Amino acid sequence: MRLNQKVRYGVACLFELAQFPGEYMDSDHMARKQNIPPAYAHKVLQAMVHGGLVFALKGVGYKLARPLASITALEVIEALTKDLDPNASNPDMGIVLEERINKALGSFTLAELGSR
Repeated sequence: MRLNQKVRYGVACLFELAQFPGEYMDSDHMARKQNIPPAYAHKVLQAMVHGGLVFALKGVGYKLARPLASITALEVIEALTKDLDPNASNPDMGIVLEERINKALGSFTLAELGSR
């Protein structure tokens, strides 16, 4: 499985925010630190706000809504791929595969990922 760029950027932003837990960080700062186009970083962060992963404060920036230890990879992927059509028809085996992948992605947190 290959993750799309939006998910990769989202994970990078979450790890950047985790460097300063509880503090708000400007999206442009994160974009520079993680080598992400600023407009794209802002778009990714907004999607994660709607997904409940980060908080936003207008004019100040973003901060983690929860520690990385309580954010699963599945939550990140779901927050950043909501624009995909959930009603698209899938063959039965595709549904089984998707369920197994989702179960695996929901079984570990980002903090566990960072410790490897």
